[in-house]
Amino acid sequence: MLLSQTANVSLELVISHLLESLDLFLKPAVSIATIVGIFIALFQFNHAIKNREEDIENARFNNTKSVFKFFIRDVIPLTHTIESNMFSYVVNSLEEQGFRSIDSVPKRTLNQLILAGQEKANIDEVFNQLEYQAWIIFSGQIDESQLQDMFSKSVVVYCQINAEAFRTCQKSRTYTNLNKLLEKWG
Repeated sequence: MLLSQTANVSLELVISHLLESLDLFLKPAVSIATIVGIFIALFQFNHAIKNREEDIENARFNNTKSVFKFFIRDVIPLTHTIESNMFSYVVNSLEEQGFRSIDSVPKRTLNQLILAGQEKANIDEVFNQLEYQAWIIFSGQIDESQLQDMFSKSVVVYCQINAEAFRTCQKSRTYTNLNKLLEKWG
């Protein structure tokens, strides 16, 4: 019996000693594993941020391309249609009033006919489209510098040439973003 008790005490001491040794080994191992886990998490976080930045840049590129296509496909043809309709209105009005030559038309009469022709041709549609595009530009969803290089002169000159019509349209609608864009690009 004494031998059995001694063996139990001895076994308990060995197990206790093993647990202490294991504890001494596990504490540093757990610390090292925690540090490694933190570094892995930081690496994954940085990788996720980089991927997100690339996704945002790709989206900006695609949005810029969409706005570019919209200008080419919709806005420019719309301006041509409106100018053509306005010109037809002015020519027809001059003929109805008996003018044979544009040189014989008083400047004030011609300006009034041009403004009326622009209104009849719905020039406000162009300004509405430009306002919408200006809003997109200022939303930060596109690369403004690419559009500015391609369209700034066209937009500014178009609005300058049609300044009277633009002022008239602004009486019924505000063009906050377009005005801001014209100020920035002009």
